[in-house]
Amino acid sequence: MMNIDLHTHGKLSKKSTFSPEYFAEMMFEAKANGLQAVALTEHFNTSNFFAMYDALDQTYPYNGHYYDVNGLKLFPGMEVRRQVISC
Repeated sequence: MMNIDLHTHGKLSKKSTFSPEYFAEMMFEAKANGLQAVALTEHFNTSNFFAMYDALDQTYPYNGHYYDVNGLKLFPGMEVRRQVISC
């Protein structure tokens, strides 16, 4: 059995920049609290969305399915907001 958080944000807010220090602390706490994996589901329209993944690429090994964040599996993804349009 794997303990996994399926909805994790890597930034403090959509308008904030990605902080590698904040992210590392968040992943440390996740692992310390018994999680083996998280799904990074940052909002697709967050500021500098791709810069966040560039920073992850430069910092953590990626095996084609997940990043290895000091023994914690980080599965990449994104949160997409559904918009309802009435006619």
